[in-house]
Formats: sequence, structure tokens, C-alpha cells
Amino acid sequence: MYIKLTDGVAKRYTLRQLHKDNPNTSFPKEPTDTLLSGWDIYPYTQSDMPDCDEATQACDYLGLAETDGVYSENYVVRAKTQTELDAY
Repeated sequence: MYIKLTDGVAKRYTLRQLHKDNPNTSFPKEPTDTLLSGWDIYPYTQSDMPDCDEATQACDYLGLAETDGVYSENYVVRAKTQTELDAY
């Protein structure tokens, strides 16, 4: 799976979408990451949410983040606020 950067915003993207968006361009059956980066398309790895104690912690999604040229979900575990604790 891949992401595409548009105006600095990363969104999930597929090779099928690349072909649909560029019908008059031919691409190799298995394009390289280098070729795709020329189209602002980068590898994406789905990551698991981190473990957290639901009674006292919250796991917030921070969006996609890049590490060594590969994008994945970015989460942060934090202590729940008093309001969140009261609602639990």
C-alpha cells in the first residue's frame, strides 16, 4: 500500500488509483519506490495501535508520519483527563 502527498498532506493511495489518475501514462507492472517518489507516492505500512490501559489512558491518532521513507500511522498514549475519567 502507498500514500500520496498532496500539498504536504499524506493520504492513502493505490497503484490502481495512479493508473486511473494518469490514463495516458504507462507504468511498469511493479514500479520501484524511486519511480513512485517522482509522483509524490511513497510506501505505507499499516501499524497497530499501541497498548494502553483503557481505564486510565487514551490513545490519540496523530495522522500519518514518515520514518526512513516509509509512512505509517502515528499514535500517542496519554493519561486521560479528569473529564474522560469521569465519563468512563
